[in-house]
Amino acid sequence: MHELSAHYGTTIVLGTATQPAIGHHATEFPIGLPKLREIVREPDRLFTALHRVNINTPM
Repeated sequence: MHELSAHYGTTIVLGTATQPAIGHHATEFPIGLPKLREIVREPDRLFTALHRVNINTPM
């Protein structure tokens, strides 16, 4: 992925059902991907608007 984005002008789009730790952090995750950004504006607001399921567990 680095080769493609660094030398061939491509954009990498990753999609997951969960929020994985993929962003680069010098001490916590040095092998992570640099320069990540959301492609959806206000993802927290969108998550709330699209919330469809409530899970209730017995006590």
